[in-house]
Formats: sequence, structure tokens, C-alpha cells
Amino acid sequence: MFVLLFFALLADVAWPLDWTAANQITLAWSPVTTLTDGSALPAGDVVSYEVFIVPESGDKSTDRVMVGETGEAQFVITFETEGRFFVGVSAKRFKNPDTISFSSISWSDNPVVVKDGATFGIIYFVSPAMPLGLER
Repeated sequence: MFVLLFFALLADVAWPLDWTAANQITLAWSPVTTLTDGSALPAGDVVSYEVFIVPESGDKSTDRVMVGETGEAQFVITFETEGRFFVGVSAKRFKNPDTISFSSISWSDNPVVVKDGATFGIIYFVSPAMPLGLER
């Protein structure tokens, strides 16, 4: 009974979200070395990653935008549109040049997939022009 109550209360908890103001970030993650069943990635298979952004108010299924692909466990994202965004990464598995499977996308607002449960988002707004016509 206590466990059910705990999970019911947990569902209503708003996880603290750390918003960072930036026009560019380096998103990093732990390299994927296993399959979803916990077994090791088979020899000869290769994993690459797709990197996404989605507006805070957007639908992650339909409003996400892939901003790049990489074979490394990090990627530099440059924001070009103003707003508040979550970032995400998906793993793509290859066997001999064919893509054979994709992981789900790990999003930065999901405490289960971010390091130490520290959820985050990125805020990007173009800075105002600097003041001109200074006088004394």
C-alpha cells in the first residue's frame, strides 16, 4: 500500500529543471555499449547517435527537429531560433552498413536518463543591440 501511495505522489512531483541561457551547448552522454536486454553490443556492430531539440511546449513526437548525427558521445548544438528547448539523443545500431535498430530518445527533462537526475533545458534569445550615442 505504501509503495502505491509513494508512486501516486511521485507522479504529481514537478522535477526541478535547470534552465541554461546559451546560444550553443556541447551535449554529452555515456556511450551505448549494451542492448536493451542488457547483453553486450555484438562484435562488429557500430552505434552512432542522432541529436534532437524540441521546444518546451512542443510535442516530442511531432515537433522534434534532428540537428545532427555523430559517432562520438558528444555533439555541439547551436540554437538559431529563440525559445526554451529540451535536447535529446537517440542511438542508432548498424550491422555491416545497414541500420538495424534505434533506441528511444533520451530527453534532457527526463530524470531517469540525465546524469544524477539533474534535468535541464536551454533558453536562447537574441541579445539586444548595445546602447549607442553615449554622452557625458
